[in-house]
Amino acid sequence: MRTFVACAALVFAVAASHHATARELTFEDRVAAQKAIEQVYWKHRIWPRENASAKPPLSAVISDDAMRAKVDDYLRATSVLQALYGASITSSQLQAEITRMVDETHDPGVLRELFAALGNDPFVIAECLARPVLADRMIRNGYARDERFHGALGREAASALARATSVDSMKLMGAQYGQVTWTLGADGDESNIPSSSEGDVVVLTEGEWNAKVRELDALFASDGTSPFHTVSPLQETNTAFFATTVLESGPGRMKTATVVWPKQSFDAWWGQARGSFTNAWPVPDASYSLTLPQEGGCVRDSWSPIRSGVPEARSVHTAVWTGVEMIVWSGGIGQYLQTGGRYNPATDTWKPTSVGANVPHGRLTHTAVWTGTEMIVWGGYSIDSPVVTHYNTGGRYNPMTDTWAPTGVDANTPAGRYLHTAIWTGSEMIVWGGTNGGSNLGTGGRYDPVTDSWRPTNTGANYPGPRRNHTAVWTGSEMIIWGWASKNFGARYDPTTDTWYPMSTGPGVPSVRYSHTAVWTGREMIIWGGYSGSIYTSTGSRYNPTSDTWAPTSTGANVPTAGPGIRAVWAQDQMIVWGAPNGTGARYFPSTNSWQPTSSGPGVPSARVSHTAVWTGSEMIVWGGQSPTGQIVSGTGGRYDPVTDRWTPTSTAGIPDHLLAGY
Repeated sequence: MRTFVACAALVFAVAASHHATARELTFEDRVAAQKAIEQVYWKHRIWPRENASAKPPLSAVISDDAMRAKVDDYLRATSVLQALYGASITSSQLQAEITRMVDETHDPGVLRELFAALGNDPFVIAECLARPVLADRMIRNGYARDERFHGALGREAASALARATSVDSMKLMGAQYGQVTWTLGADGDESNIPSSSEGDVVVLTEGEWNAKVRELDALFASDGTSPFHTVSPLQETNTAFFATTVLESGPGRMKTATVVWPKQSFDAWWGQARGSFTNAWPVPDASYSLTLPQEGGCVRDSWSPIRSGVPEARSVHTAVWTGVEMIVWSGGIGQYLQTGGRYNPATDTWKPTSVGANVPHGRLTHTAVWTGTEMIVWGGYSIDSPVVTHYNTGGRYNPMTDTWAPTGVDANTPAGRYLHTAIWTGSEMIVWGGTNGGSNLGTGGRYDPVTDSWRPTNTGANYPGPRRNHTAVWTGSEMIIWGWASKNFGARYDPTTDTWYPMSTGPGVPSVRYSHTAVWTGREMIIWGGYSGSIYTSTGSRYNPTSDTWAPTSTGANVPTAGPGIRAVWAQDQMIVWGAPNGTGARYFPSTNSWQPTSSGPGVPSARVSHTAVWTGSEMIVWGGQSPTGQIVSGTGGRYDPVTDRWTPTSTAGIPDHLLAGY
């Protein structure tokens, strides 16, 4: 177990300090440095224990050409900044970025390894670690609202709106047009979403409904008009121009129409423009200093600004932990974002995921798994007027090359669905269950990314039957499916024999529930919380597949309050649950069948639902979602360290705006 060193004690520690002055740095020197950086990251990337093959060397997962392209890319980005914006990256900015990394790192051990891989040389660190981060951040910020690239589109959109004589003329503006009917429903049950020739229907919880009303009111606040049958003023985000109106409004129901003019994405523009700029860049004549982060040091219990590149605020997204970074992708609230972000705790930086070739369509309530080299996303739904699309497609994202590859579709690909589950076995992704918006599904499929092909799961003896909002865990040899609104039973699936085995429904089995949590401890599956009957339940149970027996979790002291949006992670010897309704949580220890509350002191994130939680090996990272009253939480999150029982919050600094109103 890690030992915690008080921050105050570090004030007296003498840190190693290094200085270096500018000197010649060739392209090949930079490539060698990039390889050293990638080697550190590859060392820490999780190679799933279920994968029987040995973790391959770095050279097997990223080519020399890809490594050289990374260096070429940040040098050309530096050139663009000077050519288009007259902004050189100065030595003082590079020094400030190094200092920021040291001061704000949330993984000082990995940061020390990165520095050591670059010889603890401040000059090389400035040029090969800090410069790529700064160049990417500055060029994306510049492009997002650059009149030279987006002005013509903005003028076209403004002109189209000026010619509009009525709401009906929105369909004739030459932009993307769509209608959405928003209805107030119970628990945001998306299974009630039907198709409609006049648009789509989205069922919202009370909180989501209130958020949508506030969102629409804000669009019309600038000119004081009513949202009803009036086209809003033209809005600009980092990704599009749009305008919207409310066509119909009544108790618990409203219909909106929206026109959208998407901007050319940064990735598309950069793919066309990068060759026009040089990759030769003079090194600033400056000296740099470096203070190494302390080993075993603490994370400051204070607000830490997250720099540009933070993904747009969202909920019902997915998140995976790779061993060195958290990758967030897609999601939204009544919208579908085709974007994502990668958060690196060591350097405390975000980097957007590519939206270039093969990126999947944005979607909600999909799934994601980490394979050791790729994140695979699959399924989900989006609102593409005039129908709701239930996806049987996905994508494989490689963070080392920032590229996407599509998942194949063949005769064995499962039907499109959402609210399903997905697990990674070490060689396959198994998806199972879910709904297509009308019926619950009792089918699944096994996807092999090596052959890009699917195999069906058996629906014979002992298979658990159609369901959604259930849970699934992987034991190392079996997938365990459990739960749903009318089912407090499940089944174990062995992919080696394509066989289902029944689970005990005897003493200790949890009550009927859905939208609960499940974790695998290494020997047991723990079920907790969820919606049971007409209430959220603060009960749970532990299932041992070896003995096929259940044992209830304690309902005594410190058991957390159940509610929507609870998330759970397994943290070595304990299950940590956290989320709505009041932004609190607790730690469950199976060895003693007891609970301990998580800190509710400084830094704890605001209460939220539809967020994600990942375990890094030392911390739980909570990110995104919406408040229980439906308000977007603006891309905020927090890190919880169970050793110190402390939270470190993230601020909203640098978060791009996001596209509203269903697009």
